[in-house]
Amino acid sequence: MNVGRPLAPLQLEQEQREQLEAMASSRSLPHGLVTRVRIVLLSADGLSNKDIAARLRLNQVTVGLWRRRFVKQGLTGLHEELRPGRPRSISTDARKRRNSIRATTRSAVQRLYIQLY
Repeated sequence: MNVGRPLAPLQLEQEQREQLEAMASSRSLPHGLVTRVRIVLLSADGLSNKDIAARLRLNQVTVGLWRRRFVKQGLTGLHEELRPGRPRSISTDARKRRNSIRATTRSAVQRLYIQLY
């Protein structure tokens, strides 16, 4: 006997399922997005939030949250929303440039160190 609120029905069209399965097996998408896609796919397969949480090692509340967001907003609901807080002090482009300079500098220092010792 199930206790608690009934789950919202989650039906996927074939095209939608194929898109989600491709995202779930992606290695280039953010891990959090892939996890949320897996939640949706397992929900569509008929698993309970408790079973999904155990399988993916998540909290049941987290599973319920992303399931509800997908039911209400579709695929766009699975993407992270902007969070409140202080805006970044360095733009994304400047951050990428800084990181590439750091990587280049580190490799140059490592080469010099190897040559000296």
